[in-house]
Amino acid sequence: MNDDPQLRELLRTSLPDVSLPGRFRAHVWQRIQARNEASAQRGWTRLFEPLFALLMRPAYATLALLLMVGGAAGVASFRAADANERARATLAERHIATLDPYARLEAMR
Repeated sequence: MNDDPQLRELLRTSLPDVSLPGRFRAHVWQRIQARNEASAQRGWTRLFEPLFALLMRPAYATLALLLMVGGAAGVASFRAADANERARATLAERHIATLDPYARLEAMR
């Protein structure tokens, strides 16, 4: 850089002579501390930021959607199979009860 003495003198004389309010530094540090605490409270969101960044890409978003739909379909299939098994058992008991009245009495006990 050029070291121009005239420019340096001009800059030195152009500085305003302003006094800082009392406790100015303390207020600045309080603001810095408050921002640090606020960012620390949001620290858990930093864990999910890479995941959200990945999900913003269409390929990964589509994959996540397909995994969720597939998982939901799998859970629904297992629940439906369980409900069908219970319905079959109930229907079998009713059928036997219509054929054998004594079986109805056994089922009621």
